[in-house]
Amino acid sequence: MNGLKSTLITLLLPCLLSAQNYLSEEKEIEIKTSESYYWDECSGFDAAAARQCAFTSLRDRIIEDAVNQTIKQEEVLKAIDMGAHFDNLQQKGKIKILAWIAKDSVFVTTQKPIMKMQAETKPQQTPPVIQQPPVTEEEPSTPVLVPTLTPVPVATDNPVLKELIECKNFKDVKRVATMNGLVKGTIGRGSEGFSNPEKCIIAVFTGDGTLSALLDVGSNSRTDMLSGKTVQNPEQYYKGDEYNLWYLQQKE
Repeated sequence: MNGLKSTLITLLLPCLLSAQNYLSEEKEIEIKTSESYYWDECSGFDAAAARQCAFTSLRDRIIEDAVNQTIKQEEVLKAIDMGAHFDNLQQKGKIKILAWIAKDSVFVTTQKPIMKMQAETKPQQTPPVIQQPPVTEEEPSTPVLVPTLTPVPVATDNPVLKELIECKNFKDVKRVATMNGLVKGTIGRGSEGFSNPEKCIIAVFTGDGTLSALLDVGSNSRTDMLSGKTVQNPEQYYKGDEYNLWYLQQKE
């Protein structure tokens, strides 16, 4: 039955998209910036492939968001199949599909939406009491203070950079990029697709999605806007599985 359904969708989707029923820009912004939806998008020259790509990314995002709960994967997939929406977005030359679903429509047997466990639900642990050794006459009674260096963000007059510097993780950066119309590359693919990568900002994320560095425009030498440090050859420096690079460029 599922195979027949998939075949029918594959056959009918190009006809449906040919009617050019694009999602309104207002609704697209609401979905992408609101905390009420899960969403992902893909583009290509084949409508069915773009839809499948967007659906797979959406499904993986929701399952990843539910890893901290005891939930059967079959229930998650069933909820996504029943509630997912697919809309055509305007994009010159390619078909672009937005897959989205309201968070409150993704239910499990507990009748609660799938979201990460809130910190307040975790039991509070009392830190262990560390017994301090008695102070002898030979030991100084005044502790020695060791100064710590706190990274200082770089000052900038660029309003978009100011917003990006305040971001903490991938979700924050994606929201700012979407709201400000930044041209976004593919995360982890480096400067692929950009004819002038030296005009791009580079957002660097750790494996858990934390924003680790924000490199200003430049060539082989770039300034990290979060710490003020200079990074040489960022493509090589962040090569590997520990970090992901995301190129962003403001529309000219």
